[in-house]
Amino acid sequence: MTYSRRMRIFVMPVIFLFLGGAIPGNADTSNSRVAGTLFQEFETVFRSKASSLSSSSEGDFVRVPFALLLEGLAALRKQAPAEVLENSDAILVGTKDYLPPSGLGRVRSTFCYVVVLQSKNGLNLDRYFKQPASSAMGSPIWSWPASLEEFGENDRRPSTLYAAEVAQSYLLVSNNLEELQHVAAILRGSSDEASRVLTGIREWGEISRHEFWGYRRYRRIGIPNRFAAGLDGITPAAEALTLYVETDGRGILRLLTSTTSGSTTEKIDVTKGILPFTSRGPGIWRAVVPLRYRDADGSRSVFAMRWLFGFGVVV
Repeated sequence: MTYSRRMRIFVMPVIFLFLGGAIPGNADTSNSRVAGTLFQEFETVFRSKASSLSSSSEGDFVRVPFALLLEGLAALRKQAPAEVLENSDAILVGTKDYLPPSGLGRVRSTFCYVVVLQSKNGLNLDRYFKQPASSAMGSPIWSWPASLEEFGENDRRPSTLYAAEVAQSYLLVSNNLEELQHVAAILRGSSDEASRVLTGIREWGEISRHEFWGYRRYRRIGIPNRFAAGLDGITPAAEALTLYVETDGRGILRLLTSTTSGSTTEKIDVTKGILPFTSRGPGIWRAVVPLRYRDADGSRSVFAMRWLFGFGVVV
């Protein structure tokens, strides 16, 4: 099963699962292992240091990739998002199979969050529930309704959220049980494949040194909906789009292409309203983008970033 495999989505349950058995290694090793795992399965991967999320403001782009996780936790218990962040080193998410909302609203996708927990953490999901609804992989699973508005303004059904606690290494959150089980199986196995995958990620050394980063490898086949995927203006020469935040708060957007032509950057400039790209070498294009709503042109930039990375909103 790879990230290019299409998934049919009928409902969007969210599953929480701690991996059975602690995974040895430091936080950097765990982050790399999770990133390599998600790159095997998903088109877009984002990573943020937990403290960066805690200190970010509502509306800033750094919160966008992690919004459903935070909203889902808040529906469970008001203090749950803060409790998870306090006990975490970092959070990563993979997304794919982008679909439009019914009417207005945000694009939905198949996603899987992986929370890298601190080696000594006090997180205990048992206290959030009265009794488990079912079990899987030998661990209890709980469920509760949450109004996340995942399906658009014309489809107000609540999401069904599920939770299961297994160990103290990773917390997985997904809206697809099969996907979650597959990611969990990879993380519990050998890390060799994850390491191999990372060696093939272009510009990985540059991207991975930042506290917040995003990486989208453009899909060429099996696209459920090109509009929802935000592929307007993306030419066949585009291989990947990356984003990271510098220490001064600037967002650095980089387009990686298979040719030296700037055709894709020109179309992105026009269709997304992004600041102009400049060439940084063969097949590498760079733009500096504001990622905070309060910055000049921040609202326009955040809206564009959402569409470019699969988190678009139909308004």
